[in-house]
Amino acid sequence: MLPSHPNPTQLSPPSSTLTSLQPHLTNPRRKVPPLEA
Repeated sequence: MLPSHPNPTQLSPPSSTLTSLQPHLTNPRRKVPPLEA
């Protein structure tokens, strides 16, 4: 997902993907923009 990481999402547990999305879902008020992708 992140251009900074080659393919860590496939090796790392799904939890890391959720944690990276948390800031966007947990802070909808701030209307944080998507992950440059």
